[in-house]
Amino acid sequence: MKINVGFVGYGHFAPHIIPYFLAHPDVNKVALAELIPERRAEGARRFGITELYDSFDDMLQNGKDINCIAVHVQRHYHGDMVIRSLQAGKHVYSAVPMASSVEEVARIAELAGETGLIYAMGENRCYDPTTILCRELYTSGALGTYLYGQAHYSHDFSHFHSYERYTGRDNWAGFPPMYYCTHSVSMILSSLGEHVTRVSCMGYHDPGWAHIFSPGKNHWDNPYINETATMRLSGGGIMRINEFRRRAWGHPPTTIECMNGTLASYERSMDRHTIQYALPEGGQQVEDVSARVIPAANIGNMDGSSAYAPIQPVERLPESFRTLHISGHEATHPFVIDDFVRAVKTGKLPPINAWAAARYMLPGLIAHESALRDGEPLPVPDLGEPPAGWEVMGYST
Repeated sequence: MKINVGFVGYGHFAPHIIPYFLAHPDVNKVALAELIPERRAEGARRFGITELYDSFDDMLQNGKDINCIAVHVQRHYHGDMVIRSLQAGKHVYSAVPMASSVEEVARIAELAGETGLIYAMGENRCYDPTTILCRELYTSGALGTYLYGQAHYSHDFSHFHSYERYTGRDNWAGFPPMYYCTHSVSMILSSLGEHVTRVSCMGYHDPGWAHIFSPGKNHWDNPYINETATMRLSGGGIMRINEFRRRAWGHPPTTIECMNGTLASYERSMDRHTIQYALPEGGQQVEDVSARVIPAANIGNMDGSSAYAPIQPVERLPESFRTLHISGHEATHPFVIDDFVRAVKTGKLPPINAWAAARYMLPGLIAHESALRDGEPLPVPDLGEPPAGWEVMGYST
């Protein structure tokens, strides 16, 4: 089948994503929808896109041969656009987050199941080198029984790119940190194949940012600039997630800090990556695995390397992706884009499908509710596995 992608939104990240759709051998064409004329013209000029639309609505109504929608607009619009795209019979790839409410998340999974259409969330951190390492450590049995892990996503708001442009009419800047939790949550959950059953979360209010993070100052009446959650997993283990928008910290903005098991534990300290193995006779065997997860060549772009690390399964990517070093974020975006295109082509589900994405989203949505209740432990709903018989692609193949 021809894969015709309608890319919605030409913002900060679009120039780092569009080229991968254009370069994929199974993509026939890319069209662009953008509200702001200057941005729309820039996207057309820079990438030679000739099929342009004034808006998402215009594309949905008039892009008759567009069968895939890629949503890259402000985060709180994702859920509505994904739902409407699925209802219009389009396969959907969306940037994170999947949606901003439990109801929207459930509706997306329901529509994917009813229609057989592909939904993929571009949660690139499932392909972070440290995530791949921890997934390998756990699935091989070397970790033993999972006990505890922690991950963070830190973006200090005083340095957040161009936030002033978005704090007026739309005022998205006060978005609850836990509503954008998938980077950190997915790193551990995708390593284990488990889901969250219960969460307790605490929030921090910064008086210096009360003009944005306060009731009445944003769409969500959100007072918290930082949120920390402790989560119980379906296998009995625990993980801690930090979603910080105020922290004097630059790189790495997103990482698994540790994953502890009964037989081995992984720890990251700055850019040193270590596994300690418990020996049967007592004591520890320490292995420095930094060389496996740090690219030999660091091609700086955005907030992280655009070069592939040795542990990433580059051989499964199209040849055209392997020298296209523009994505940043530890060269993770090419994998999720390729997953989506291959899923549409083959009819298989991508690893980060609607049901997996729901497991990465729902803990954060419930966590913020817990924070508003001063840390009250709350149950996390689970939408279960994909429909029986719908094959799910693996991360490495």
